[in-house]
Amino acid sequence: YRHRSLRHMVALMSPDPSLNSRAVLLHRHGRAEDAEPLFAELIRLRGEVLGERHPHTLRSRHGYAHVLEDLDRAAEAGPLFAQEIQIFTELYGDGHPNTLKSIRDYGAWSLRYGEAQTALEMARKLSKAASLRAVSLLTDGLRELEQSVREMPERQNDERFLLDALWANLSSPQDDRALLAREAFTAMQLASAGSTNRAVAEAAAARFASGQGLSDVVRERQNLAREWPAIEVALVEAQVGDGVSATVRASLDARLAEIEARIAEIDAQLAAQAPEYFSILNLQAVDLEELQSLLGAEEAVLFLVPTEFGTHSMVVSGDEIVWQRSDADLASILGTASRFREGLEVQPGAPFLPQFDFDLAYQLYQDLVAPVASALEGSSRVYVVADGPLSRIPLTTLITEPLAEGIDAESPEASRSARWLADSHALVQLPSLQSLIYIRRYGNDAVSEVAGTFNGFGAPVLDGEAATRGARSATIAPVDASTLVSEVRAGNVALMDPEALRGLSALPGTRTELEQVRQALGAGEGSLFLATDMTEAAIRSADLSSTSILHLATHAFTSEEAGSLAEPGLVFTPPTEARPEDDGYLAASEVVGIDLTSAQWVILSACNTASPSGNPGETGLSGLAQSFFYAGAESLLVSHWPVFDDIAPVLTVKALTYSNGGMSRAEALQRAMREVRMDPELDASHPAVWAPFSLVGEGR
Repeated sequence: YRHRSLRHMVALMSPDPSLNSRAVLLHRHGRAEDAEPLFAELIRLRGEVLGERHPHTLRSRHGYAHVLEDLDRAAEAGPLFAQEIQIFTELYGDGHPNTLKSIRDYGAWSLRYGEAQTALEMARKLSKAASLRAVSLLTDGLRELEQSVREMPERQNDERFLLDALWANLSSPQDDRALLAREAFTAMQLASAGSTNRAVAEAAAARFASGQGLSDVVRERQNLAREWPAIEVALVEAQVGDGVSATVRASLDARLAEIEARIAEIDAQLAAQAPEYFSILNLQAVDLEELQSLLGAEEAVLFLVPTEFGTHSMVVSGDEIVWQRSDADLASILGTASRFREGLEVQPGAPFLPQFDFDLAYQLYQDLVAPVASALEGSSRVYVVADGPLSRIPLTTLITEPLAEGIDAESPEASRSARWLADSHALVQLPSLQSLIYIRRYGNDAVSEVAGTFNGFGAPVLDGEAATRGARSATIAPVDASTLVSEVRAGNVALMDPEALRGLSALPGTRTELEQVRQALGAGEGSLFLATDMTEAAIRSADLSSTSILHLATHAFTSEEAGSLAEPGLVFTPPTEARPEDDGYLAASEVVGIDLTSAQWVILSACNTASPSGNPGETGLSGLAQSFFYAGAESLLVSHWPVFDDIAPVLTVKALTYSNGGMSRAEALQRAMREVRMDPELDASHPAVWAPFSLVGEGR
């Protein structure tokens, strides 16, 4: 008996406790030849003692299969992956994580080595399992909803894999190309629908429920759902922290139970009185015919999804769907996007504008848009759903033809004569396709009169040296938002340090910008909250429910800049002392409590309010911008980099003026950018000057 127990322990740990670790490390460092005999020995030992179907044995076989691939023995690796699937399915079922991981690996192996049909079979299994699990998690409770958010990147990867598997089968005679394209249309949506999609869905569902007289109930549910994760985190910390009393833990436990019970009551009421509320929240993909019925004759949707094997480009218009894939894979797109941004972002203190890379702008057009450009002809307005690193590239700054010979790329003539994609189509960024459907189904039906429905907040009172926004005199240095956080906490949330906020650079240009917009719109002086009136308490207590244009001009910090210690948010005039209702910083979680259900434009005239980091799996919008969708906004005007003090008011005034004159929002911004670029008196030909803004949401 002791001998068997010892052998069992040896098999688990390996004969030498470091054998498994050595095998894994050797393989990870590119020494597959040295790792191969170690994995073979592990398989023999574990199979002999634990059996061929034991998870440890299977894990060793899994590692061995990957080693064989690297040793150009792929034909031996495939059957190992296939056998894993069979055993894990028998042991745990179709939807178990171990089964799904085996399916992913076998599918990837099949795709790499020309087994297109097998790859598609595996990809479809993954997509179906992910869809079923997502629906289950969304309807099972708050804890499951949080888990769904954590699993979203993996689900998106599965849909990208399905796209590549579908593409690999286009030449197969047994599959119809049109059917595969329709399936790819769904996969495109699911691959690019991140957390912002949930934000717009919640706002749309809330707007629908409000129409049923349930606005107060929905608002209570949203507040409770946002409180729940913070309470759970506090409870976990209380369980492991020193000096936390049993009374505190019991209080947190009781509050969690209270929240869950109340949400259950609310959900029962919504299910009875507004069942569509949950249908809106749980919609994962839109039918092709439904989208085409909602698109106007002058509109089209452009999907851009980079994967391990290339970049998928798809155009959907009212009467056709066109799908292509270029060779620019995710790894190359990551590098290209970073290089391209270097020609648009000016480093603080730099005396000159960066040199814009026209050749790279044309190369990106060739890789991303040219393969499907013919399908965009006749579409004056194009909605762009760009995934991962492509969300950091404003397509307005791509050119459709190389610069003419003899033109100096650094001269104003280059930019004014270039064939910009911004001139060919009025471009609107979408965080997801579903978000457009939500807005069109449940958005504002009536167009409000502009007079009296404008509010602007800006020019906070700050003691730092006055700084000019914009590259030609870039004096705003980057700030680590985590240094602005105080030690004072309100519940589980750290408040900002008013003294630290006060040290930020003053922004006199924001006052000028807001004044010019107010005058152009004919709004009264009371529509602006400036200087000492520009406080967090003021915006949180103001009734903005009938405001159609909300303009915010100040410092902003996105998730990437704020880090783990601070939420993304906007800087307001700091109070003397930080309080929960006013610490001088309107965080994203506080934005969602503002009623913006009438807001047709929310203008965030600040730094980088448009883009996330661009890492794979991230949503195509910053967390700060997402929060305004949660609050009910229909369209956002956000910036990809610091706007110019002298150009921002010109752009915004022109765009709003044209929009108020009857032009669609998208075409209004398109015309404003072109006029600014072509005006020699403005000296704004460089795309860093005329193209900081993107319109996000509804472009009509």
